[in-house]
Amino acid sequence: MYLSAYHFIPYGRCSQLIRDLTGMSPSKGTLVNFNNLMRQNLVDSGFEADLKEKLLASDVCHFDETGYYFDDERNWLHSASTEDLTYYFPHEKRGQEAMNDMGLLPLYKGVTVHDFWKSYLDYEHCKHSLCNTHHLRDLTFCEEQENNEWAVKMKTMLLELKAEVDNCKEKGATAIEPERLIILENKYDALVEEGYQKYPFPIKESKKRGSIKKTKSQNLIERFRNHKEKIIRFIRDFKVPFGNNIAEQAMRMTKVKLKISGCFRSKEGVESFALTRSYIDTHRKQGNDIMEAIGLAINGKPLFAK
Repeated sequence: MYLSAYHFIPYGRCSQLIRDLTGMSPSKGTLVNFNNLMRQNLVDSGFEADLKEKLLASDVCHFDETGYYFDDERNWLHSASTEDLTYYFPHEKRGQEAMNDMGLLPLYKGVTVHDFWKSYLDYEHCKHSLCNTHHLRDLTFCEEQENNEWAVKMKTMLLELKAEVDNCKEKGATAIEPERLIILENKYDALVEEGYQKYPFPIKESKKRGSIKKTKSQNLIERFRNHKEKIIRFIRDFKVPFGNNIAEQAMRMTKVKLKISGCFRSKEGVESFALTRSYIDTHRKQGNDIMEAIGLAINGKPLFAK
């Protein structure tokens, strides 16, 4: 379990390594059975339900999703995470159906941090914070591919806002002074308006069907106006980060798994991986001994998250 779920070593190589070190030769089937046993123990003990309750109680929660292949079909691995907790959930779909089945977003009342994927925005009972690391990448594209001067200014603006928050935190402040906050927001509003003036949207021709085709830059300008509160929430609430790095780190590990071991071969396999990895990554974040935590889970007494 330590080698496969923590270090992503394929079952065949795990078996080879154990044989080389100990002379014992566990089959791949035996290793798969241990994986399934650990998953079942995590469910039966209530660890999974407890982990979801702790995520629902968090002030800020990060969400993301990434694709993987199972039975030649594209599926999706969803994640919810904080600095201390990680939860993975596999599903055939990417959108709201999967998010509802995951059982977190329909109930969550805190601040969700995520990228600009519409399915997240459909949950109106919680607050939203859009990942500005993604915005910096999008603005760089507009700068390099569309020669957009406004994108350069908005990148500078976002980085200035981040520096302002970082400076306040370094000084021990818990918020930006109200007067300074007004100045920063007015500067943001003026820059968005400048974008509309310099890059006006095309006028829709009468009787022509469909939406107006816009450039990447125009779509971003519109997003920065319509979703201002979600984009600059981090300057009003210091608990909210600038980007969605916590979720991206969680997803990065699954990409490592797929690169090393390839696609999943069964639905049970991906479900086992998702929950055992949730358990392991949560205890990694909390500084617990991973081998000890796995041993407890195998024996039906998993260590619960703090």
